[in-house]
Amino acid sequence: MKMRFGLGVLAYLVPTFGLGFVWHLMLFDAYYERLAIYRKDIIIPFGFLSMLIQAFLFACVYHHAFAQRYGNLLSRGLSYAAFGAVLSWSFTTLAVAAKNVMTSVPAIW
Repeated sequence: MKMRFGLGVLAYLVPTFGLGFVWHLMLFDAYYERLAIYRKDIIIPFGFLSMLIQAFLFACVYHHAFAQRYGNLLSRGLSYAAFGAVLSWSFTTLAVAAKNVMTSVPAIW
């Protein structure tokens, strides 16, 4: 049981941290700098801690709300993925757009 939960945490944490690190600090670093929406001295451990908390909570939600549902692993996984996508979109897109001044920087590629 603990092993499955730990694997669920890692299944979220590893790709999310890897993608976030590459996306924000490597591929689009200059673009985000021109947008001036992030601090100059990004605190990577805080970002990792945030993702660790999210991973733990998402694993809990899956275990309690989706793992015991009827259906096969694929249908439960897809239901969970749809739930997670809508939830994440609500606080990473809608809430950010509601609170932040949005600017646009011309792409230079």
